[in-house]
Parts: sequence; C-alpha cells; structure tokens
Amino acid sequence: MRIEDELRGALDVPAPPAATTLEDVLRRGKRKVAVRRAGVAGSVLVVVAVVAAGVLGLPFRSAGPADPVNWARATQAPGQQPDPPRDSRACSENPNPPPVLSRGGESLDRKQTDAWLDLTQSLLPNEKLTSTPIGYDLVRVFTVDVGTSSAVRFSRVRFDGLSPSAAADRALWASGGCTPPRRTTNAEGTVFQLYDAAPTGQALYVFRADGRSLQLEQVSVASEAGSLPLSEADFVKLGAAVAEGL
Repeated sequence: MRIEDELRGALDVPAPPAATTLEDVLRRGKRKVAVRRAGVAGSVLVVVAVVAAGVLGLPFRSAGPADPVNWARATQAPGQQPDPPRDSRACSENPNPPPVLSRGGESLDRKQTDAWLDLTQSLLPNEKLTSTPIGYDLVRVFTVDVGTSSAVRFSRVRFDGLSPSAAADRALWASGGCTPPRRTTNAEGTVFQLYDAAPTGQALYVFRADGRSLQLEQVSVASEAGSLPLSEADFVKLGAAVAEGL
C-alpha cells in the first residue's frame, strides 16, 4: 500500500475528545452560581411585590365588603322598637331629609382625635384639613373641616345590654332618614350601618362586639349632589379604621 493511502485512512478515524481545562470548569461553575443567585433574587422580589399588593389592597382589617352598594337593607327585628321611631309624617313631605347630626357621646382625648385627623387626611390627600385644638375631657364630637364647605364629624357612645345587631336595630332611624340603612357584619361581629346620603350629609354607625359604637358623619353646606367630601367606599374605610381603635 502506498504511503498516501495509509495517511488518507488515518484521517478517517474520529477525532479524540477535546481536553477540558481547569479554566473551563471554573467558568461553568461561575455561570451556574450567577444563574442560581438571579433566581433567588427574582423569587424575593416576587414575594415582596405580593405582600405589598396585599397591604395596599387591604388597608383596614375590619372593613366589610369593598362596595357598600352591595350591602343589604336592614330590616327591623320582631319586637325591637327603634329609638327614635321613623317620622312618617316628615317623610311624606320629604323622603330624603337632611341628616340629624350627633350632639354628644363619650369625651374624647387629643391622642384619639389626632389619629382620626391623620386617617381622614390619608383618604383626602389633596384637601386642606383643619380642626380646632381641643382640651382633654371637653369635646364629645370631634369635627374635621374639609376646605371651607364640608366636614367630617366623629363621636362614640356605648350600648349596654345589647348585641351589635340589636343596637343597630334600635338605631335604625337615628339619622332621621326615611329609607332603611344598608348593613353588613364582618367576621369579628362588628356591624356597619350606612345611612343613605342626602346632598347635605351622610351617616355611618359602627357597632362593635364589646359594646362600643362609632357615629361618623360627613356633611356639606353646599346642598348639592356630589358635594360630600368622601365617596361611600372611602367613608366606610374611614369608619372601619376608626372603629378598630375605639
């Protein structure tokens, strides 16, 4: 056989495997570590985003359903007499009268009212809010002025010897309205009772299982639709937040 034929046959043999150097091993190891670190960092960011979304989406633990429009109308329990009763004569003349505002309750201290002012500001970030400084054990209805034509009013009372639902039944017509209020109960047994809005005001009563009640009102002197400072949803959020710290 000629030498040319032997060389041609040698070239047909498969090439030997490529050698792996130490540099190749280190390079692949660094790549795997970087990929693993990126995966861990991405997982942490996802968890943080989920937690943040949950906190923003649920600002108040005690809040009832998100949309108070879906709350059912309250019905009077058999044998439960409202106090005050419905003023049928007045309702025949004006089915949507101005609300009857709270005039008293337990005395309020500065720490509570400062917190309530901050909560109101958080829901009205673009409004200028003012309140008159109070002295301890003097004020029973705390008022936050919103601009020059509207306000939010806070008061608290106790209801003894009644369940939250029975107390809500007794206060069925407390705001002077002519239509039964909407009502819901949360998992903690707190009853939220939202009275229909009139152009000049709206009331929300909250009855806790420990016998404390919040009376929250938003009022306006503009006497026109849409003049109240808070939407119904935000009004309920504010009531839920305040009721937690009564």
